[in-house]
Amino acid sequence: MELRPFRTWNPRLACFRGFGEADKVALSAAAYFAVLLLMCTGCSALQTPVIYRVALLAPFEGANRAVGYEALYAARLAAADFGGIWIELLPIDDGESEAVARAHALAADPLVLAAMAVGEPAEDAAAVAAFGDLPLVIVGNWNAVPQPGVFIRAEERQPAANFRERYLSENAFAPEPGWLAQPVYDAASAVIIAAQTGSRAGAMRYLSDHYE
Repeated sequence: MELRPFRTWNPRLACFRGFGEADKVALSAAAYFAVLLLMCTGCSALQTPVIYRVALLAPFEGANRAVGYEALYAARLAAADFGGIWIELLPIDDGESEAVARAHALAADPLVLAAMAVGEPAEDAAAVAAFGDLPLVIVGNWNAVPQPGVFIRAEERQPAANFRERYLSENAFAPEPGWLAQPVYDAASAVIIAAQTGSRAGAMRYLSDHYE
């Protein structure tokens, strides 16, 4: 299914015409609201736009950190391509034994509209259950069990030459992409577009259609 980013113009975002797309993606939530306050002085009638989040639960510490960082840079590339300024990528270390608690915390955050899981701790049955009603895409063949609201992308493939070039040029610290990078990019693109529906239910419908 072809990815179709949402392009609806939002008048609440009119103050941000001066920002480049890369700058918009890079702003943290705190910095974003600070800039909004400064730029919208004199236009208080405008409401503060909501920044929705898509989470990436993966290993960023310990022996499997290379897996997490390969996934992270692929997801960042997808965010640059599809995220705009109203979707924030939220990478969270799985904490190994803390994966269930961290998945539960993400499910409790109303601004998180969808999530991705990479690595065994994040894709353990207990961690998957802890995501609750949060739409979840699991990337990689980690013995995850299919269930409603959970979408599994288990394909393994080496990155295409043009993808590898874009992946490495996006960030000077990006590692050489392996079999995981392009599947994560594809999954992150779908999850980010799904979150632009503005609700978990909308994200779930988009992902169900996308992965049918």
